[in-house]
Amino acid sequence: MDQPPATGHLQGQRLEYDIARAAFPRRVRTPKPESLYLARRAAHFRRLSSIHRMDELDAEHWLSAWEREPEARGLDRHARTFWPDGEAWILEQRTTHQT
Repeated sequence: MDQPPATGHLQGQRLEYDIARAAFPRRVRTPKPESLYLARRAAHFRRLSSIHRMDELDAEHWLSAWEREPEARGLDRHARTFWPDGEAWILEQRTTHQT
């Protein structure tokens, strides 16, 4: 049974991968940290507005408050956990301020 060698199949995939990489320059494939930061901020704004039922002004207020908090603590705002930690902090602060 004549089957093509395994390397032939892998080489074909590699060629397709190389062609796909050529179509997208590196700057398009790797977002800048600031772009990721802003996209994550926008996502958490929507989460606060929709899931936690905050109006837009409250959501913006709490996001701004969270952005000031880590600056005082020296946390990295580009860390992957920055916004999930921020959301937890916001919910904790809201609970504390409501009682």
